[in-house]
Formats: sequence, structure tokens, C-alpha cells
Amino acid sequence: MKKIHKSVRNLGTEQNCINKEKFQFILIVSDNGNGFPEEINHQNTDSLGLQIVNILVEQIEGYIELKRNNGTEFSIYFNKLV
Repeated sequence: MKKIHKSVRNLGTEQNCINKEKFQFILIVSDNGNGFPEEINHQNTDSLGLQIVNILVEQIEGYIELKRNNGTEFSIYFNKLV
């Protein structure tokens, strides 16, 4: 059975890499399944679900990152919405 993990963290002054330091929060959704296929570009896909996620990230002026090791991990960086 796959385990799904979700968390939202306040980044404070933590800086994971360039361009991420301007964001206050990170939403992480991960699982320990087979992983996201390398041949699929998560930012340009036919998947309606991923299209919706990418549109929402764009609307909140956020940043999405995909990690493909030991399952799949999507991280969405964003600031407080007014």
C-alpha cells in the first residue's frame, strides 16, 4: 500500500536553493510508490489534474518542483495570499 504524505511548512529564512527564498510556505505531497515517469513533463502534460495544479500554482505566483526518488514528491512554494 502506498503511503501519501502532505505537509505545509513556514519556510521562514530557510533557503533550499536559488529562487525559493522569496517564498514563505511550502506544500509537500509525496508517496512511496513507483515514482513519476521520467518521460512525462509535469508542467506540460495532457493530465487534467496536473494542468489544474499548474494553473493554480501560476495564479498564486508560486513555484512547483518535482522529485522522483523513492516515490514521487511534489513541492509547491508560495506566499501568503491576501
